[in-house]
Amino acid sequence: MNKASLVAPLLVALLSSPSQGVELLTDGGFEYSGLLPGWELEESIYDQTTMMRRDIGGVNSAQQQGFGPESGDFALWLRAFVGGATTGPDNLTNAALFQSVEVTEGETYTFSGWSRFETFYSGGADTLDPGGPLGGVASPTTNTLELAFYDGSGALIGSPTSIDVKTDRSAQSGLPFLDDWVQHELMAVAPVGAATARVLADAEQMLWNGGGNESAFYDSFSLTGAGDPSTELLLNPGLEEEPSEFHPAYVVTEDPGGNFGTPGATVEAAGFANRPDSGGSLGLWLRSFEGSEADPAGATIAQTVEGTPGGEYTFSAWSRFETNYVGGLEGFGTTTQIELAFLDGSDVEIGTPLTLDLKTDRESQSGGGANDGMWYEHELTAVAPAGTASVRVLGEALGMLTNPDGGGQSAFFDDFSLELLTDPGLAGDYNDDGTVDAADYTVWRDGGSPDSSQTGYDTWANNYGATASPAVSVPEPSSALLVGAGLLLLARSRR
Repeated sequence: MNKASLVAPLLVALLSSPSQGVELLTDGGFEYSGLLPGWELEESIYDQTTMMRRDIGGVNSAQQQGFGPESGDFALWLRAFVGGATTGPDNLTNAALFQSVEVTEGETYTFSGWSRFETFYSGGADTLDPGGPLGGVASPTTNTLELAFYDGSGALIGSPTSIDVKTDRSAQSGLPFLDDWVQHELMAVAPVGAATARVLADAEQMLWNGGGNESAFYDSFSLTGAGDPSTELLLNPGLEEEPSEFHPAYVVTEDPGGNFGTPGATVEAAGFANRPDSGGSLGLWLRSFEGSEADPAGATIAQTVEGTPGGEYTFSAWSRFETNYVGGLEGFGTTTQIELAFLDGSDVEIGTPLTLDLKTDRESQSGGGANDGMWYEHELTAVAPAGTASVRVLGEALGMLTNPDGGGQSAFFDDFSLELLTDPGLAGDYNDDGTVDAADYTVWRDGGSPDSSQTGYDTWANNYGATASPAVSVPEPSSALLVGAGLLLLARSRR
């Protein structure tokens, strides 16, 4: 190819503003784990300086657990002690469990829930333990049940109806910290314009209070309307449905292997698997030791999103290999890779998926072995071919098995990302000048179009004469200089 043939693409690249990638994946950081089906759970730290919430997510101030539930097998465990026993910036933690449902204006709704406060729970104490992080001061912890109504645009209507749980426990049992279950109930009429109701059970500014029995619990919620009081409006009201570990957008396939007799999970979301600079709190733990030489283990996590023919896509992912992870060593046959594939409308792969072997890429980036315990980013970029309806990305480890040398032998994934870097624009406009004309045929003929096959020709032919929406732009001085430089290069190439 001569210099002249490089000028047009060069000028397009120079004159175009930098493209901003559009993130297409849902929960690429794997932060979904632990969410209660039907509910939203928000955990945060109460900043004593700004008096605002911060570090929302990953605080672990509430969990679904089976510690003496009011009914069934599970309750929501409020972990007041997670802020620590010594004075620091993270002593006060919050947890809010909420759910929204559709309602009818004018109807009366009843929301109820049960609470249990252990003896030293900060929310049941008037004065905190003198040896605690705040000293012997009045407890700032509050627990609230609330019913609020919102209009069709999500705006709050009026003020929520609420119950202070400590006060209500005292009224019913005489002692707020009596370690027993107490039911709370409130009623409200959906006002004019109400489209949804949100129920909430929260705990604000919980903290360590002397050690021992200092937790609280919520369980057995209910929301009913007066028009049909026998119909439960809440999803998972008793908190019995166990959390899904992965967001529903992912398809997770596990081959459990046979190292321990009883098959175990080969991939899990875990805090210690989180990439430190990610801003999240979880990552994926690949449990290679679940497999054996006779019965190796495997794990694949994939997500599929809508795709556009001609769009340029970049898939990136981070990995870390421990010292004795078999996928980074020779002789074990374990494969750890990422993949980018384009699918047609019938979910059939178009061509061969693009793959990247992470052992090889880690060795290239580290300049040494793959198992150095460091995080590395891996990347695949491709243009979606004609016929693309969706894009699938995945990370997987196949043929995992335990390393007889023992030691750290896991691998980790985190921070998957799929970006659409360029929009294909006008179909058949292969030189991106806003018109499908003979010049685009030349680009296709010379192999410069996204699809140089007959399909690419048909796309050009079927759209011949089409134009993009008119747009007028005046080059800035710097752009004019670039045009001049390009013309100079073109002139020189013809001499």
